[in-house]
Amino acid sequence: MKKRTRMFFKKLFTGVSFSLTLLTLCTPAPLAQDRKPLNSQSSYSISDLEVLQQAHAFKEFFKHAHDILPTQRTKYWLDMVSDMAQSFIDDSFKQDNFDSLRFSRIEELAKWPELRGDEFYQVKRSRYALSYFKVCLSSGKLPNCKKQMHSFWKSAKKEAETGYKLLEYFAGFFPKHNNWPLLKSILTKPEGRFYCAKPLVTGLTFNHLEKLHLYTDPPHKVVLYLSQMSTKRCWKEIAGSARTWLDQTSTSQTKSLFVALKASKELDPIQEGLWLTRYYLSAPSPGKLLNRAWSQLEVLASNFGQRKKVLHKLADIDPLPGTLFENLGEKRSRVLFEHLSQSFPEYVQLYSKTCIAYREGTRLFARGNPTIQCQKLMAYDKKQKRKQVSQEVHLRYSATLKGLKGH
Repeated sequence: MKKRTRMFFKKLFTGVSFSLTLLTLCTPAPLAQDRKPLNSQSSYSISDLEVLQQAHAFKEFFKHAHDILPTQRTKYWLDMVSDMAQSFIDDSFKQDNFDSLRFSRIEELAKWPELRGDEFYQVKRSRYALSYFKVCLSSGKLPNCKKQMHSFWKSAKKEAETGYKLLEYFAGFFPKHNNWPLLKSILTKPEGRFYCAKPLVTGLTFNHLEKLHLYTDPPHKVVLYLSQMSTKRCWKEIAGSARTWLDQTSTSQTKSLFVALKASKELDPIQEGLWLTRYYLSAPSPGKLLNRAWSQLEVLASNFGQRKKVLHKLADIDPLPGTLFENLGEKRSRVLFEHLSQSFPEYVQLYSKTCIAYREGTRLFARGNPTIQCQKLMAYDKKQKRKQVSQEVHLRYSATLKGLKGH
């Protein structure tokens, strides 16, 4: 009985399957024009997007802009997307809307393939971003603002104007941050010439150069780096401020800057001689720069006219350079002092006479003692058989120690 029942159902199912197959084969296929895309209920047409464009319905437009199939995304469609993206930013300005959500939406649009190369959109995007960052930083949400600025700059057009404004923000709110990517956008772009001479740019460039320790590199490598770091025109602008900075700042903080200016032929012999003499007087550690300074003193020794001009420049420095005189008890300092005395004796005389003028009160010095190491120099020289300081100066100095004024 059971066997007969199984056979009955088997024949029944086989018949039903055959009937369904036959029905499928006999049913006519739908015409092409009757077919609809799987997402036909949510897909928008060009006509739909046109309506949204006219109504400035930004949210709905951007949600459905890519409903148009890739093969149908014509120039007309591209222009429509570009217009709406730009209008979205214009509308943000009109509404004075600089909140984080609006900024994020604009940044999302910037990633669209159709807008990445859209010059007009990218310019407006940068303009909006700068306004947004100003509001963001003022709100005190610094960590989040900094993160957004990083993200923005990675995909931005790296224009000099935008780079400079961001550089101002970073310098003001994140002074210890690595600002080289922003600085580079100014130094390496032709339009950067409008910003190269600005104090913010020159100051940051000086700091950047010092971090590189260029003074350890041969001149040809320094020249190569400068050509990669900046346009020639921009470096010319920076060099003008750099020469002034070189004279006003400690040599320990301007070693790479000096090497860069020297390698790019932006220093005349007097400027070079002045810096190297100051560097020598700072009692630097052994190295290429000290060797160069030693050689420079030999040049000055054989050129009275140049030596006189360098001495005149040194006399204007307050206080006078003299760290070298601090440790004359050490052999190394004594060797350096002897070379100075033989090559540039006028400076030792200038230093000792200025010391006496201060101690006797015959001259006023607004910043106080202009010869900080005078006592060490006079004490050392007094013990030497071959003195570098005149006997008259020694006597007058001794008199000041006793509280008397020499005659």
